[in-house]
Amino acid sequence: MRHRLFHLWVLLVVALTLSVSALMPANLRAAEADQSQISDLLGNSYLSTNPDTGKRVLHLEGGPYQMGFQQGYWLASGVYRMTHEYMVYVLENFGLSESSYEALRPALVATCHANELAVPLEYRMEMLGVADGAQEQGYDVTYDDVMLLNMGFDVLLSVAYPLATPLIALQEGGYGLPLDCDAFVAYGNATADHGVLMGRDFMFTPHVFSEEALLIEYFPSNGSPFVSVTAPGFVGVTSAMNANGIAIGMDMVPEIRTNPLAPGMGCLLTARKVIQYSQELSDAINIIKSTPRGVSWLYVIGDGGGNNIGGAVVEASPDLVRVRYTNYKYTGDFLPEKYFPRQIEDKDDLVVVANHYIIPAMILATGSYAIEDSLWRYETLTGLLLDKYGSIDDETGRGLVDYLHPPAYGYYGDDPNQPIGASRTLYDLSNLRLWSLYGNYNDPWVYYDLGERLAE
Repeated sequence: MRHRLFHLWVLLVVALTLSVSALMPANLRAAEADQSQISDLLGNSYLSTNPDTGKRVLHLEGGPYQMGFQQGYWLASGVYRMTHEYMVYVLENFGLSESSYEALRPALVATCHANELAVPLEYRMEMLGVADGAQEQGYDVTYDDVMLLNMGFDVLLSVAYPLATPLIALQEGGYGLPLDCDAFVAYGNATADHGVLMGRDFMFTPHVFSEEALLIEYFPSNGSPFVSVTAPGFVGVTSAMNANGIAIGMDMVPEIRTNPLAPGMGCLLTARKVIQYSQELSDAINIIKSTPRGVSWLYVIGDGGGNNIGGAVVEASPDLVRVRYTNYKYTGDFLPEKYFPRQIEDKDDLVVVANHYIIPAMILATGSYAIEDSLWRYETLTGLLLDKYGSIDDETGRGLVDYLHPPAYGYYGDDPNQPIGASRTLYDLSNLRLWSLYGNYNDPWVYYDLGERLAE
């Protein structure tokens, strides 16, 4: 039944897209560039590799198209793999085959195009630059490929959530949805030096991502410099920190009410806008609130340098947003716990999130249901954080964000050498530092100091 409804959606989207195609602006087109133009576009960008760890850092600077071209040029093979191989694995996470991806791709692209005007022009220009840079290196990457990588996940979820959420509530299973990811923000009395630490456990398919992951440091013409723990082809961000001490990540949360025809620009590009243009926590929250959404998400945000030092979890549905700050006090004790998960952290300087809403108003309005795995991870991580409360520093913080490191709890089996899906990152937002684990679990943590880079 779910697959039949999915294919009905495909036909509807294609029909609607064809009917409005005459009203949509023509795609942006890049002029053919000679070598001097290519040199100008590359500017001062460069790709460096740590000889001891083999981990890469890509430096980008300039305007939107220029930075996109730089990424596509330096990471061309990775962009191709992420826009082709990785997208197939994303569909497999939804229980669909490679042939299904090829059949659905035109509808996915059509939906992205129908929502292009929800995307700021600068990010459309940057996606075009990524495609052109990869093409310059001889790889068959199109604007549509890059757009789908950055926006397609929300398109998929806008259809999958309404179909799966009632089944989740009835039988408490994930129904093939990759409902993973954890995060926390700790500061004040929770941390050893009273600074702000944020942990981001980005849990997704390790295929391709684990082989291509890297750090990209952005020095854009507009907005704040930032560093992203990412993979080639992403203009949006999955986990990032800016020069103002703001960090962001996102967790999936299923609910029935989505907008399949208008999923907006999606969570990755929304997070990019937050990280590029937020001076402090309130800015980040206001950007999320004011950005059109078609899919529900949980955004975790930490602030180590603004007037609102601390952190928050933004519980966002398509038409409702509520914020759970570190000092949030749960108010739903009279509600049945089976349907209304309790907040466990009762400290004023700690907030934790997995893949379910906690604010009762959000659950009442959306009908969202927490699966057992999400509850277990939330309870387990919160318990570990409370055990270390008052002594959390960068060393213990890395252990906390990587609490499922195999063979721990048997969650990922016993092999400590397996690929990571996809990254584990600890941010020291008071000092603009990060430690990230990606690639394989037995790889060394990558250390990066944004404050040091800004001072150079």
